Amino acid sequence: MKKQNYEALENKIIRLETRIKITGQDYLSATVTTFTVLDVAEAPKNIQLSNKTIEAGSASGTVIGTATATDEDAGTDSTKLSYRLDDDTSKEYFSITKNGELSIKAKVNKKSGSNYFVKINVSDPQNNSASRTFEIAVTRAIPKFAITTADVSTPENSDKVIELTANKDNVSFVIGDGEDRDKFSLPEGSNKLTFAATDFEARSDHTYSVVIIASKTGETHIAKTITVTVTDLNDVAPTNLQISNTELVADLPAGTLVGTLSATDADTAADALTFTIEFFPILRPDLDFEIVNRNQLKTKRRIVTLVNNIVPIKVSDGVQHTSKNFTIKVIRKLVITTADVFTPEKVAKVITLTANKSDASFSIVSQDQDKFSLNGNTLTFKATDFKDAGDNTYQVAIRATKGDETTEKTLTVTVEAGELVITTADVSTTENANKVITLTVNRGDASGVSFAITGGADKAKFSLSGNTLTFVATDFEGRDKHTYSVAITASEAGKSSVSKTITVTVTNLNDVAPTNLQISNTDLVADLPAGTVVGTLSATDIDTAADALTFTITSNNADFEIVNRNQLKTKRRIVTIGNMTVPIKVSDGVQHTRKDFTIKVIEGLEDEGELVITTTDVATPENADKVIALTVNRSDVSGVSFAITGGADKAKFSLSGNTLTFAATDFEVRSDHAYSVIITASEAGESSVSKTITVTVTDLNDVAPTNIQISNTNLLKDQPIGTVVGILSATDIDTAADALTFTITNNADFEIVNRNQLKTKRRITAIGDMTITVTVSDGIQSANQEFSIKVTEETKKLVITTANVSTPENVAKVITLTASQRGVNFSIAGGRNQAKFSLSGNTLTFEATSFKNPGDNTYQVNIKATKGNDTTEKTLTVTVEASTRFGVGASRAAVAVRMAAQAVRKESKTASKVLLFKVGKTLMGRLSHIRHKDKQKSSSSTNGFVNGIQVSFADSQTNSLINHILSANGLSNIIPTSSRKIERWDTWTSAKVVIGKSNGTGADKTKFNLKSLNMGMDRRIAKDKIIGFALSLGKQDRTATGNDFSGDVDTTQYTLSSYGALELNDKGSIEAVLGVAQATHKVNNASSADQDSDGFFASIAYRADLQAKGVELSPFIRYDISRIKMKAIDVLTNSETGTNEAIALGIEINKQVNYRDGQLNRFVSVEYKSDIRRDTSDYLSKNAEQEVSVKLGLDYQKDDTSASVSYERIQSTNNKAHSDGIEGAIQWKF
Repeated sequence: MKKQNYEALENKIIRLETRIKITGQDYLSATVTTFTVLDVAEAPKNIQLSNKTIEAGSASGTVIGTATATDEDAGTDSTKLSYRLDDDTSKEYFSITKNGELSIKAKVNKKSGSNYFVKINVSDPQNNSASRTFEIAVTRAIPKFAITTADVSTPENSDKVIELTANKDNVSFVIGDGEDRDKFSLPEGSNKLTFAATDFEARSDHTYSVVIIASKTGETHIAKTITVTVTDLNDVAPTNLQISNTELVADLPAGTLVGTLSATDADTAADALTFTIEFFPILRPDLDFEIVNRNQLKTKRRIVTLVNNIVPIKVSDGVQHTSKNFTIKVIRKLVITTADVFTPEKVAKVITLTANKSDASFSIVSQDQDKFSLNGNTLTFKATDFKDAGDNTYQVAIRATKGDETTEKTLTVTVEAGELVITTADVSTTENANKVITLTVNRGDASGVSFAITGGADKAKFSLSGNTLTFVATDFEGRDKHTYSVAITASEAGKSSVSKTITVTVTNLNDVAPTNLQISNTDLVADLPAGTVVGTLSATDIDTAADALTFTITSNNADFEIVNRNQLKTKRRIVTIGNMTVPIKVSDGVQHTRKDFTIKVIEGLEDEGELVITTTDVATPENADKVIALTVNRSDVSGVSFAITGGADKAKFSLSGNTLTFAATDFEVRSDHAYSVIITASEAGESSVSKTITVTVTDLNDVAPTNIQISNTNLLKDQPIGTVVGILSATDIDTAADALTFTITNNADFEIVNRNQLKTKRRITAIGDMTITVTVSDGIQSANQEFSIKVTEETKKLVITTANVSTPENVAKVITLTASQRGVNFSIAGGRNQAKFSLSGNTLTFEATSFKNPGDNTYQVNIKATKGNDTTEKTLTVTVEASTRFGVGASRAAVAVRMAAQAVRKESKTASKVLLFKVGKTLMGRLSHIRHKDKQKSSSSTNGFVNGIQVSFADSQTNSLINHILSANGLSNIIPTSSRKIERWDTWTSAKVVIGKSNGTGADKTKFNLKSLNMGMDRRIAKDKIIGFALSLGKQDRTATGNDFSGDVDTTQYTLSSYGALELNDKGSIEAVLGVAQATHKVNNASSADQDSDGFFASIAYRADLQAKGVELSPFIRYDISRIKMKAIDVLTNSETGTNEAIALGIEINKQVNYRDGQLNRFVSVEYKSDIRRDTSDYLSKNAEQEVSVKLGLDYQKDDTSASVSYERIQSTNNKAHSDGIEGAIQWKF
């Protein structure tokens, strides 16, 4: 029987009938046989995979396709088949689900045209299985249609235009859904999505979303949600300006707190608001009150007059401000004016009770511990011991009575420790900035303590005034050691003096530009594909880590680009042989350096022989990435692929193309400083080759010593000279412990011998704490540590005086055991961690131990001290600390840049202000000249002429008749002619040169020179009116020297002005000037950018005319105002507007004589000018609040032409600023 298919048969029973006929017989023999076909379990068949391709670069987990198969066994559902991978190679690259979904395990790194092989096994529920191998082809990656526009942010109240983009061309965009879609608009056919200006405070959630739908022919529509975040601007002025109290008791001392100021600002934190007293003419509240501690209104003097004081207060958030007048009511009320006092221990304190009204009587209401007694107005506090561990303040409640008035006050007496101690700590300061240090002692009232500089290695760097110690601005790079020490001695009348060394540590600013800009290679083989690495850029910066430097090409360049921060690559295939210049800039975020590199394009070499990796071993300093260009003996490496295939340290390396990067590594991280990686190079159709490349990390002495310790800080008094106090130690990861040096400067009590032993230099008998400062140095870096040596008296009670200590991990700690008595024996008596400790005599050693994270890092041991029959025990604790290394914070650079930019802005604003006021004074001077000239003309003109033509007749009768008729009708026989009221234009020009300087705080100063040219035209438009126009060009060059900025700011300003006068008969005249200006401010210091400004100014003056003995006197009063807007730049992202106002009083004196057919006028002008706003925000060159100017000159006029020359001196009343100027002018008519 043939093979039967059970599943194909309709009838599973086969009947076979067999008939046999025997020859020669008439009958047949028949046999029927029945066969039943049975089902057997067969393996699945027809295994298929829905897709057999995957795009190059596909991510891990990308689904390739779904496997399927059939199983004809009866009753078997194909969905019950299960799938798996059938060999290790398949399992390495692929994964498959039970349902047959096949996906790639790792990112596809193979190129288009490559392939994978995967063997898939399928089995049925009866465990019959079959397998099939499929080839998975790697195809070119085709990007999926996607919207590439990112989310954006925008400042409040300004429209935001967002360019919609996709990863394919010819895409159309429309707005879909989104809860904030009404805030967006998109014109039809445009890709410019506009978000409407929105206020930050409009709602608490400041993000707005819209769905954008993109469509393209042949692609499925896609959608993406775009989110706009609205950021806050400081555009709201402070509100709700309040003061906690407005009543002030009369006759209280200066410094009395009136009340605390407060305000609300939606944009600014409350503690960032600043409060100032505004100038108020005549009343001058700034003479009576001041604001201290940001918002406390206090008195500046004793106020005795019972009046209401108006105090105008301005609150500012740095951009916006609000002002309000407060009325402070001075009242007469009984007040006890006695202040709290301090007293040394064991000394009675006599206190005189006072009140703001005379003849008040006093009584004690309550007191602490019966320490006080009262006799009249004399309060006596009993002599009291100081308590080392206790409250040393004592209070008494005093009642004052006068007539029907009573008041009470609680007075506090503080008992101080006996010996004087300087409590000022060491400080740090940024380089090139003065550091002001307030010296303090352990006295509440230090008025009786005087200070003096008595030594120190760097005492020349310090100055002292009272208790204010000033360290002069010093450059960080001025020397290798950045700590500066001075010895300060404090003295108290009738007591011994005390000294202390104070150390100032100068910290670094990012004020040095990168140097040593290099490239690893400058040769480029011609005709290599785009993306070929030319070389790796590097630079050195003492302020900035190497991996924080950024490299850019400073011009648009079609040939090269910088990728991966510092790799110079080609942007196209370069075929022309020759040299190509590439300008490169390296920046540390603040400073930058530029250098041109010449890239030499050369012909490719013939490739010969077997493939060889030619890269050599390299070395690199610690903590800096090392970029290594992998090379082979081929001119074109594009056909060579590299891979990391092994090496003990392969995890330290990364590879991109032929660029191998070794990650920044600390030298101290392990004892073996060589790191190896195996690189394999492969060439299509050729065998591969491997090579081990080794990077050696070299050490830098870049870490200062840390964890400065002393084994003991207790000293029994009256020990002999040379007594060892303790052993000094420190940790330095760059330097061996025995190579560290310890020093102590200018100390009369202690010295360091044998490198690290602290010993006494004299017999010390005074009980108390003695502070010393120890410096430890590794030869390059250094650090300071202050220790307090406690001098104690031997007591009868035996006490272990050794304190708990700490130590860095993996460093043994030596501890000197001490007790309150001499001749004591020590022993270890147990403890939780006694196995960690060993004892020899009085030297306890804790073994080096690693830091546990997480875990308990404290270790304890019980120490027993024995002397004779006396014993005592104490548990000592050693704390193990993790090793740490500190770097320099990058934020300081930004701060320094912003401070420099602010300083330049203030210098620029001052320059514009001076130029504007100079223009205003020039135009006022021109008006004065016109009036003076016209007055001289008027006084010398001829009177009595008839203004017209008189008609008369020869016949007298006719003439009389005609005159009579004309007179009867109100007419005259004179025909009037026009008198020329409007004159010709006067044209004039003047030039001015001014030099000057102003001084700021300390050595801060600004020098400047000013040059200006003015041209104008004016004329009379009526008998009593003058109008004119002027164009001015001013240039001011300022050289500033200061903490925040040193350099030149050169200002060029153009001004367009109009001016005029209205004459008031013989009462004088009103004169006015109005103008607008535009300026540019160029800065020669690389740390700050150029800035621009706009402004306007106005002046109005009243001038009187007087004469005395042939001399003309013109007293005047003038009001000046200017408003200057400094525009925003990259660093200062907000513009800044400043307003300046001033009042001037003065007089002009003129004396004119005839000289050579013309008039010679000699003039003098004296002026006093006061700044109304008293704006103290200007930089070094802040204009004086009051200044006096004197001007002397000559003016000569002949016909319609005149010329003048003058000299002017301006001097501030505080002698901080002055200037000298010369001006020349020519006037003529046309």
